[in-house]
Amino acid sequence: MRRDDWTPSKFSRLCSLHFEPCCYREGLDKKILHSYAVPTIFTNQPTIKEKIPVKRRIIMKTASTASTSAVDEFKENIKPIKRKVVEEECYPITSSAVASTSTTPFISLCADTSEVARLQYTTERLPGTRDVNSLKKQLAHYKTLAERRGRKLKNLQRKQQRTAKKIVNLETIIKDLKSKLEGEQLIMLQSSMSLDNKILSRYIMKSQGYSLSKEYPIEIKKFALTLQFLSPKAYEHVRNSFNTVLPHPKTLSRWYKSVDCQPGFTTESLETIKVRCKLAKKKLYASLSIDEMAIRKHVQWDGTKCHGYVDFGAAIDSPSDDSPLATEVLVFMVTCINEAWKIPVGYFLINGLSGSQKANLVTQSIRLLSDTGITVISLTFDGAPANASMAAHLGCNLTENEIVSNFRVGENEVAILYDPCHNIKLVRNALGEKKSFLDKDNKEISWVYLEKLQEVQSINSLHAANKISAAHIDYHTQKMKVKLATQLLSNSVADALISCRNLNIEGFSDCEPTVKFIKHFNDLFDILNSRNLASHGYKKPLLANNITEIRNRLLEIDAYIDGLRLLDGTPLIKSRKKTGFLGPDLSEFSEMVIVYIAGYVVRKLKKIILCEQCCKIFDNTASENHISANLIFTKNKGGLHIPSEDIITICKYSEKLFRHYLHILGLAELKYLVQILHFYFLPAHHGYGTIRRGENSRDLMPRRPTNRTIQKKRTDHASGDCTGPLIMYLQQSAEAESLF
Repeated sequence: MRRDDWTPSKFSRLCSLHFEPCCYREGLDKKILHSYAVPTIFTNQPTIKEKIPVKRRIIMKTASTASTSAVDEFKENIKPIKRKVVEEECYPITSSAVASTSTTPFISLCADTSEVARLQYTTERLPGTRDVNSLKKQLAHYKTLAERRGRKLKNLQRKQQRTAKKIVNLETIIKDLKSKLEGEQLIMLQSSMSLDNKILSRYIMKSQGYSLSKEYPIEIKKFALTLQFLSPKAYEHVRNSFNTVLPHPKTLSRWYKSVDCQPGFTTESLETIKVRCKLAKKKLYASLSIDEMAIRKHVQWDGTKCHGYVDFGAAIDSPSDDSPLATEVLVFMVTCINEAWKIPVGYFLINGLSGSQKANLVTQSIRLLSDTGITVISLTFDGAPANASMAAHLGCNLTENEIVSNFRVGENEVAILYDPCHNIKLVRNALGEKKSFLDKDNKEISWVYLEKLQEVQSINSLHAANKISAAHIDYHTQKMKVKLATQLLSNSVADALISCRNLNIEGFSDCEPTVKFIKHFNDLFDILNSRNLASHGYKKPLLANNITEIRNRLLEIDAYIDGLRLLDGTPLIKSRKKTGFLGPDLSEFSEMVIVYIAGYVVRKLKKIILCEQCCKIFDNTASENHISANLIFTKNKGGLHIPSEDIITICKYSEKLFRHYLHILGLAELKYLVQILHFYFLPAHHGYGTIRRGENSRDLMPRRPTNRTIQKKRTDHASGDCTGPLIMYLQQSAEAESLF
């Protein structure tokens, strides 16, 4: 402003009269100055100090100039300002050097003004130190902002490239999943895609921001359920690719729940098994399990139907007052043997069923499962008397002398199995109710030792490395809990009893028979309940390297159970508590006849094998006191042979196979037989390639299989006369050219 002793501040103001018209921006309603505008009009200001013009010499910068002058530095710094001024094509400046006495000390220059005049003007407007620092900060800020926007632009470009590569229709998705799905699965998935425009239209609508209807079309439901059933990971991939226009997995779970779950055989379960059998590359085998569960008596009307009465799948519209209320539910469960899955296939609300009714339901379930393509090979149930009656109606026999443990439904042959978990509870219940047993040495097995062990642990508030508690002793209110039985009849309890005896604690002096009883049934339960290959000992399933050990242990336990008796001398396997102890085996009569046939086998073997030492061990003089050789001793006139234990074992196994298949025995099954049976009483005297101790019986391979059929029903047995069948059996064996 060129006033004496006046310095402008940030609060100083100037009116618009001090600016030329060219200093304002054009085309705006209000006056806005250009960034380079300078006030040049000062009227009635006589006190302005006139400035003596100074001539400045301009030094032109050349390549040979070694140092940089202040003007050169200024020119480099004001290049952006200079470029900006040229674009505006208007340069309002003042020249105090030209007009010293003029009252209008300014000159307006245009684009054709010389470089010298512009330089003189800009040199007068050199920025201060504060302005330079501010400009540097702004420059750094804009550089950072430009870098950020560059990175963002690059990321957007990459995202656009990735988006362009995404799958945009269902047909491309099928091609992408083709390598992950089986051929049958791919056909099923393609058949569920009747229309793909439903999904694409929802995808486009959601991409444009429109709201979608909560109800899914039937085509989307079918496709989503099919793909999620085949591969949950593939469904997640497809759902994410289409911006989640497909239903959430929880929604699919609700759709799965909306099935007809009325009493009877569930159609949805059978259809699921049928689909699984079609998708599998192998034949599937399954085990059928049945069990009853108690329910509370209750009748309720849901508005359309009355629930709580006995129901086998038929609708009950208006039950009468005398209709029985359901007290139990009978459940059918299918467990796949060569795959890892299981599924319930039906249930029935009952109030007690007879054996014939249960047998009818089991037969129907096996037929329905056979129609799906799966083969049922076993039926598992607990030891209830009604289940034993059911097995009898199915064609099985669970009595001691004549055990038949399989039955037929159509072409399927099904074996029956007692549930090991239920059997161990029956053994515990028998010992808890009878309180005492006797073993073959007339030593007492007492429940009192278990009660005393619990009492000692309760008094000392410590447990001797076992889980026995008051609930294990007073089990009557919790009979269904398997762990209370398995933890009671366990090795840890047996070890605790032995420790108490070693410490001479009162009441444990004669606990050895009880300890032996507990250990036997602990090992038996571990063998029957084995399932994990990583387990050790008897908990490991049957394998080639442990079958000998397990076989010997089972034979030992079998002989031990045969010797158990009640206090009145009744054998346990013949008492009312026999269910938990009795297992399938040949009767004494059958074993006697088989031993007689085994003698004939020895006679034939001696004609084939020329080794005298081997021929000697085929006969067994130690069998003279064996009760199974009673028929041989009765008929022996000096020429019959008494077979060894190995020959008897082979013949017993062969008889079981004959009874199992009930038709002509094939050579393939005999090959399997001779590969799994071993000699255990042969002395080691031959070299490699011949029969040795512990080797299998492949040298006893028959020249051709024996033709012998066993009738399923014999009228002679029904009349009580066993002479006819015995003679027929012996004649068929004697007429064969060679049995082995």
